[in-house]
Amino acid sequence: MPGKRVFISIVDLTSQEIFSIVDRAQELKNMPSLKPLDG
Repeated sequence: MPGKRVFISIVDLTSQEIFSIVDRAQELKNMPSLKPLDG
């Protein structure tokens, strides 16, 4: 089913985006420049 294949590809892209966002968030958390923002 081509529709199913498209759906799976969309899910794969979404998961990749989530992983990249999480990685960037962790990098920003580890950056010392953001420590003052925590209060």
